[in-house]
Amino acid sequence: MSCSYHLAPSMELRHLRYFVAVAEESSFRRAARRLRLSQPALSRQVRDLEQELDAKLLERGSGPVRLTSAGVYFLREARAILDHVTKASVEVRRFATAQGLVLNIGCITPALFSFLATSLQVFTQTHPQVRVNLFELSPAAQVAALRSDCLDIALLGQTSRNLGTEFQLTVIQTMALEVALPEAHPLASGRSVALKQLAEEPFVGLSEETYPGREDWLREVCASAGFSPRVNQRVDGLATLLAIVGSGAGVALVPADTKNLPHPHVVLRPLRGPGAFFQFHAACRRGDARPLLVTMLEEFKLQAARCVERQRAPSGKR
Repeated sequence: MSCSYHLAPSMELRHLRYFVAVAEESSFRRAARRLRLSQPALSRQVRDLEQELDAKLLERGSGPVRLTSAGVYFLREARAILDHVTKASVEVRRFATAQGLVLNIGCITPALFSFLATSLQVFTQTHPQVRVNLFELSPAAQVAALRSDCLDIALLGQTSRNLGTEFQLTVIQTMALEVALPEAHPLASGRSVALKQLAEEPFVGLSEETYPGREDWLREVCASAGFSPRVNQRVDGLATLLAIVGSGAGVALVPADTKNLPHPHVVLRPLRGPGAFFQFHAACRRGDARPLLVTMLEEFKLQAARCVERQRAPSGKR
């Protein structure tokens, strides 16, 4: 559940701070000393707040100041508002300092040819004071760099679900799957391929050492069509995978944006099947909600969506 707070027209943050101080000190005298105000001035400000709210917040008497039922409720809300303002102020200060004006981003090769280049162009135009460092790394190397605080964002592609327990995962893009086939393969002559047609085919996969979780994902996709893939060869990168497929050694499942990469002697065909999709994930450290990082992730999602729209549009309308 999300909450939004709105201050009444004549209510200011100082009124909340004054009220919270009195509630925490249970005394106007001690709260005034803490706030470096005169006691009459503090009392007047709290009364103004009560009049604005049309509610009595404090029980005044000869003993300690006590909260009314309305005061107990309002204390919780006032603290939430002040906490939110404090956190926002800290983030803005981080945004404005040199330390907060650098983003280190890791990526896999396909991202360079789809949403990434445009995202960086738009981001640097709107945030000229920010330096973005880009590192082309395997998913495994990116995960290691995240763990050592060398990266702020890792663009991993389809990854292991287990990483979600360690990092914050964001789906940047959901893409259709295609099957990479040797150009002489019988299925290459069709317009599309049903996933179940690949049940007896040898597969070329990506190694767990460089693409953790990718083989588990392949098995899940194939299981949706009722078979387990026979992975005959595992390689360390997408370019190598396409070369091996082109040699005739097997078939591979790849995201639709693979068509942007060179793929000699390989035919790409759309894949039909219940699990025929690929999710491109970004990972960042849990709890890292810096405005720059959040803005960059949103830009990735926006440009990724536009890439899909352009691919779907008729050629004359692009």
